[in-house]
Amino acid sequence: MITRNITYTNWEGEEVTTTCYFNLTQAEIYELEAGHKVSFSDRLRQIVNEKDSSKIIAIVKEIIMLAYGEKNDAGKFVKNQDLRDAFASSEEYSVLFEELAFDAKKLGDFVNGIMPKKMVEQAEMLAKHPELVEKYQKTGSLSKEDIDTVNKGGDGNVININEKNNN
Repeated sequence: MITRNITYTNWEGEEVTTTCYFNLTQAEIYELEAGHKVSFSDRLRQIVNEKDSSKIIAIVKEIIMLAYGEKNDAGKFVKNQDLRDAFASSEEYSVLFEELAFDAKKLGDFVNGIMPKKMVEQAEMLAKHPELVEKYQKTGSLSKEDIDTVNKGGDGNVININEKNNN
């Protein structure tokens, strides 16, 4: 989860700062990947590299809307369509959207911040061990033997990507 303080000028000309919360669960990442032949991060990278503004706009909106939520009085992070609709029509959304849609580094930092920590670690581990990427892309998981192979490679900071994410 990341917290963003977003500053904007309201309709009365006053500068206002609002705290907004964003998070994606592992299940939501799977939803983003559904129907695509590549991982969400690979799809995002392809879209940014293509510099197709309509695709960039669509995926930035999709990411922000799926990740946005509010903390309730019980301290739980709540997401629903009513909250998303209200946020989508706000100046906070407009400011964040513009920032992310036109700055690939900020978009990357935002996505890494809202992704489940274990999934970020998985991506980093796979980047260090390209021999496992093809297998992971085909199956969505690695065997204990694969993990042991990586451990023997001296990485020292390898996670078991077959474990469930606690995020």
